[in-house]
Amino acid sequence: MSTSGISFSGLFSGLDTENIITQLMYLEAAPIRALETKKTMLDYEREALQSVNSSLLSLRDSIKEFKDGLLLQNKATSSDEDVLTATATTAATPGTYDINIINRAQAHRVGSDAQAGNYAGIDDNFQITIAGETFTIDVFNGDTMSQISQRINSAVSGGGVDFTEVGQASLITDPSTGNKTLVIEALDTGTANAMSFVDGANDVLTNLGIFTGLDAIKNELQAAQDAALTINGVLINSSTNTIQDAVFGVTMTLQDDFGNATLTVGLDTEEIVSQVVSFVEQFNTTTDLLANYIGEEPVDEPETEAELKKGILQGDWDLASAKSSIRMKTTGYVDATQLVYKILADIGITSESTVGTLVSDNIEVDEAKLRQALNNDKEEVASLLEGFADQLDSYLESQTKVSMVDTMAGNFYRRILGIDDQQDRIDDNIATWEDRIEALEERYRNQFAAMESYLSTLQSQSSYLLNQLSNLTKSSSSSSK
Repeated sequence: MSTSGISFSGLFSGLDTENIITQLMYLEAAPIRALETKKTMLDYEREALQSVNSSLLSLRDSIKEFKDGLLLQNKATSSDEDVLTATATTAATPGTYDINIINRAQAHRVGSDAQAGNYAGIDDNFQITIAGETFTIDVFNGDTMSQISQRINSAVSGGGVDFTEVGQASLITDPSTGNKTLVIEALDTGTANAMSFVDGANDVLTNLGIFTGLDAIKNELQAAQDAALTINGVLINSSTNTIQDAVFGVTMTLQDDFGNATLTVGLDTEEIVSQVVSFVEQFNTTTDLLANYIGEEPVDEPETEAELKKGILQGDWDLASAKSSIRMKTTGYVDATQLVYKILADIGITSESTVGTLVSDNIEVDEAKLRQALNNDKEEVASLLEGFADQLDSYLESQTKVSMVDTMAGNFYRRILGIDDQQDRIDDNIATWEDRIEALEERYRNQFAAMESYLSTLQSQSSYLLNQLSNLTKSSSSSSK
């Protein structure tokens, strides 16, 4: 019996009505459980399709370099990178070059005498000229060496150039005496960036020990110097240690003050081989994934999530078609316009070797054959790879394109969108069933409550009749006596 939302189970009937209702509702909810199972299986299917889509996208990424036109990048290799390093452009002139470094470029650097105290001369100024820019620095009696250094670094030339754009002033302190040496240096190397100084009327530079008494630099810590080297015996001079286009398309950086190295310039074959190997590995990863899904057997009476997922795409036609198509567009690609390299097998990309009667779905690359083809005709190899990649890319786009518009989405992504729609419809059906079952449960409860009420009434009437019969029996007995 139910009063104010409270259930009384079988007070008069003796039945466990709550348990009976629970069992009835479980039976009535069978369609909901079936719908929820279907929704779960669709989740697993979506997960598998997303995995396939991601793998196909990775395959598409692996051929991007080929589709965009293989970059036939040259590589510059130094026999001793402690002496020389180098890079090369695609236009670099291939060859072998003997490099002899005579000396590296140096930046001009001068210093003062070590100063025990502050500047003790007369107020004055001096000038520094670097790279065509002249800077005037004021110095006052009693200035510390730090103040003089700061004034140099904050100076601005007549042309509006900050001193720190072309030079630098710093202090070096002797820890044993506390004496300070002012160091002034150019930032850029080479004789073109050598510094020149003009002393003031009261000999500031001489008092600081930067000049001798004859207005000549006293403490030249490092002379301005151009780099000098020979390339295959030809003398080259440079204001910097980075030498550009002495060999066309090659940039060399001198790493040591002197030494010898052999520089080899040629096609960066290893980078191209590495790109092809990466494609082959991704092709096989994608093919294996598709084959596993297609051939995976479902588990009879699955008990775990992993077992439920097995066989979710068994025999899937779209997967089988994709597996076949990427294989045919790779090993079956032909470019009849090429003179020598017409198919990928010509450059070493072939079907994987058959083991016994087992035919492999995978491919492999003969790296030595690919290197040889690149050395023979790198342009034809690049053209073959570009044509193959362009065709395969178009197909992969048709399968994987991500778009929320169903008609614009790729095949697999469109299926994923379809699953989303199916699950939305399942949710609507579940909601309808839940409303129906909720109403049915309420009806059952009302019916059981009515039964209990009726039984209660019968019990009351029965008690009354029994009581009346008992009274009549007693009355009859009294009359007899």
